Amino acid sequence: MYQVEGTHDVGGNWLSADEYRDRMTEFKSVSFRFQALQVYGVPWEQGPFREFMRSGIRHVDPGDPRLARLKERLEGGRRVERVQVVRPPVSDYLRFAFTFFHHSALVGEDLRILDSSRVDTADLPDYDFVLLDGNAVIRLHYSPEDGSVVGRELLPEADLEEYRSYREYSRRCSVPFLEYEDAASY
Repeated sequence: MYQVEGTHDVGGNWLSADEYRDRMTEFKSVSFRFQALQVYGVPWEQGPFREFMRSGIRHVDPGDPRLARLKERLEGGRRVERVQVVRPPVSDYLRFAFTFFHHSALVGEDLRILDSSRVDTADLPDYDFVLLDGNAVIRLHYSPEDGSVVGRELLPEADLEEYRSYREYSRRCSVPFLEYEDAASY
C-alpha cells in the first residue's frame, strides 16, 4: 500500500489520485460536485494565488487542460454540475477561484453558488463530495490547517437518497455562477 497525500493508505474505500481521476472521467451521464470549503490548498495554485493577491488579476489560459477535459465530457453528452457554498464575506481564495469558475461556466459547466447568508445550509454537509450518476458517492477530505487534499473516500454504504436530496436542495436554492458574478460585489 502507498499513501494518499501522506495520510491514508490506499485500499479499501480510499481512492488514489489516479483512481479518483478515472472515476471522474468515466461517469456515464452526470457528475455533481458539492463544495463546502471556503479555502482549498492546491499546491500548483500557490504562485498564481500570490500573484492574484498582489495584482487582483488571474490569467486563465483558454487552453487550460481542465477546460479541455470539461469540453470533452460535455461534447459527449454528459453533464457536469457543481455547487459552491459561499459563506460571506467571500474568502480571498474563492475570489481567486471565481476567475476560473467564469471560464468553466462559459464552457458549459452547470456551476452554481449557494449563498449561506440567504439560504439555510444547516441540513447540508460541511464537507465536499461528488455524486456520480446519482449512484456513487466520493467524500473528499481536506486538511483543516491548509485545505490541502488528504484523501478521497468512496462511500459504498452511503444513503444515495440522502445525497441526491443534498444535490437537489443545493441546486434549487443556488444561482448560476454567471448570474451570481453579475450581481456580486465581492
